[in-house]
Amino acid sequence: SLTFVAAIGSLLTRFMMPRILNRFGFRRVLVTNTPIVACLVAGFASMQASLPAWIVLAYIFIFGVFRSVQWASTGNLSYSDVAPEQLARFSALYYILWQLAVAISVGLAAALLSLLASGGHASVNDFRILFLIEGLITLCALFAYLRLTPQDGAHVSGHGAHVNTE
Repeated sequence: SLTFVAAIGSLLTRFMMPRILNRFGFRRVLVTNTPIVACLVAGFASMQASLPAWIVLAYIFIFGVFRSVQWASTGNLSYSDVAPEQLARFSALYYILWQLAVAISVGLAAALLSLLASGGHASVNDFRILFLIEGLITLCALFAYLRLTPQDGAHVSGHGAHVNTE
């Protein structure tokens, strides 16, 4: 199935994340990866039924890789300033907020698709427009990531540990 291909990309990425974050840091990873993910989301708008299956599968695999980099980076950064004694409570809160974000995203996508379809049946073009809008929404996260400093989360990623910051 198509989601299985994205999951494979995601799983492979998980093993590389500690090295990626250690080498580049959270800020550089998120500032670089966010536009890539946004373009990949928007790129689904260009999918055609005539595309060979291997191209679609390769695209979804690549999307899974970059999406996983995004999720792992934001998840690890979220935990970076949590004191060990508060980890259990924060974990529960983070899980609830993550589920809320997913629900809001799904609801927003459904509402936008309904608006695009003018209350009728959604066409292929409606989905294409929706993917472009979702790509733009994804890109909006870049504004938050640009506010990060290169040192944010460094004690978790180990980024810059060899550099004297004085």
